[in-house]
Amino acid sequence: MNPNRPVQGQWNDPTHNHSHFGRASSTDAPSSPPQFSRHMPQWQRCGQHNCGNHHCPGHCFAQGQLVLGMNQHCLGCSQPKNVASLHFLPCNHALCRDCLNKMAIRIHETIQSKKAQVDNALANANLRRKMSERADSAQLAGLMAEEEGDIFADALTLAGYTCCGQPMRLGGYLYCMDPGVALIFWQDYEYMLTPQENQNHCGWPDCKAFVPNKCGFIDTTGIGPKILHCPTCNGNSQLICHDRSSGESRGRCNVWIPTGHPMGRSYMGVEVV
Repeated sequence: MNPNRPVQGQWNDPTHNHSHFGRASSTDAPSSPPQFSRHMPQWQRCGQHNCGNHHCPGHCFAQGQLVLGMNQHCLGCSQPKNVASLHFLPCNHALCRDCLNKMAIRIHETIQSKKAQVDNALANANLRRKMSERADSAQLAGLMAEEEGDIFADALTLAGYTCCGQPMRLGGYLYCMDPGVALIFWQDYEYMLTPQENQNHCGWPDCKAFVPNKCGFIDTTGIGPKILHCPTCNGNSQLICHDRSSGESRGRCNVWIPTGHPMGRSYMGVEVV
């Protein structure tokens, strides 16, 4: 089943509450929204063809020139690899491309297996952020901000994002990863950065994947319901319930259902038709 088509008994038009927009049949429903290079990575561009000419640390150079034929052992497989093909971490350890993919998948699996612990650490970091914003003195705000940074660093370590006590910064090698791995890695890091109360999940029952806020759409008039595009299943979801007391969507109060027709859309000010 095409995930952009409506399921039985579901509205296929997310603007059905606004009759002046009209309604389209499911057979006329558009395909998935296009990718937006300014806001989201282009998965089709990721892969081995992008790999090479990476930054190398100082020990790989002699008199300002990269030492040709110099090898270093990969952190993952322990095999000697030419430094020009390696992906160096801030601690000067390095990963070959195969192990880079494996590391991204291992981080994903770690987040899943330690989800309760990771979520608890992220919630504590977010609490410190809120306390910093509401602090009645600069000293207290600075203290809370420092604690937030420390707790978030602990969450990164718990999830497997660090090596030798430093963030690995694998996002700089996103386009070297296989397309599917790059998508998973990007979504996982967006998950780490998104407070739990602002998190959204795909409305399709067979998916329910976390969907970054950057994948959110709203109709071009600005008054219609919000739409999520899920990069995992390529399905679109319609927001049918949110916390209206604040006038903003709150993730834990959000209820999403599958939909197949975003109609006129704009994404961060960019009109999409």
